Amino acid sequence: MPYLLTGLAYVATFAVVGVVAFFLVMLLAGPHSGMLPDGLKLVVILLGWISVLVLPVLAARLVWRWLAARRPRGASRL
Repeated sequence: MPYLLTGLAYVATFAVVGVVAFFLVMLLAGPHSGMLPDGLKLVVILLGWISVLVLPVLAARLVWRWLAARRPRGASRL
């Protein structure tokens, strides 16, 4: 059960962060990037990818630890 809930948290967070990051990166580093200096376009794209890769892992880790804290002391692990 903890594997299922952790995986669900990862997928849900990945979907939300992916969509938000896509639109923010497209706004900042895409066709509307005239306000950014050339060097910052790459930084914005890299930060977008890092957020899409790291934030779901952090959310899944948080759920995993929360579920471990709620597990009774003598419960068996799967």
